[in-house]
Amino acid sequence: MRKISIMVLVLFMAFSPLAHAHSGRTDSNGGHNCSDKSKAKGLCSGYHYHNGGNSSGSGSSGSSSTTSSKKTTTTTKKTTTSSNKDNEASKVKKSYIESSLTVYIEDEKVQLDPKPILFNSANYLPLRVTAELLGAKVAWDQGTSTITISKDDRTFILTVDSTAAKINDESTTISSAPILVNNVVYVSIRVIAEGLGYTAKYQSDTDSLYINK
Repeated sequence: MRKISIMVLVLFMAFSPLAHAHSGRTDSNGGHNCSDKSKAKGLCSGYHYHNGGNSSGSGSSGSSSTTSSKKTTTTTKKTTTSSNKDNEASKVKKSYIESSLTVYIEDEKVQLDPKPILFNSANYLPLRVTAELLGAKVAWDQGTSTITISKDDRTFILTVDSTAAKINDESTTISSAPILVNNVVYVSIRVIAEGLGYTAKYQSDTDSLYINK
């Protein structure tokens, strides 16, 4: 009978939870560190839990925290800057249309190729073709975008996208700047006529232009 009692006691101690093996206060997680006395009795060896405490924690507090950092990606937009002439040419291409204008020089109907255009609601003529039909010579300086028109004793110098001009080496200001469209220089009716000493008369009812001396 005594042997049976001893065996029951041994089994009870072996399978009983450590929570009942020794006393001691527990922390908020339901565990605590072993006291030296409990370690000496072999009841525990370090931090442990009582009464079903949170056994998934780690460290002295039994809890862990995960910090997530948010990464912000900044995308830098690259802006491509075009030259002023490219920007101006782009604007011109979007705003001009082909004109139905009929042109007469000294009362004779002429065919202009390329045809006149409407830009900002005004008729523009292809400079070289018009000047040559008026008997003038035209020289183009690509480096400075300058056009020199010569006839008899008159020299007319223009610059694309500029209202500054020269007539016989005298500086003047023209009413509208020449424009470049599809590699062709266009000028307004008034500029080309007055620059070469002509008069220009427009008839709206027939959409016709008369250029005369």
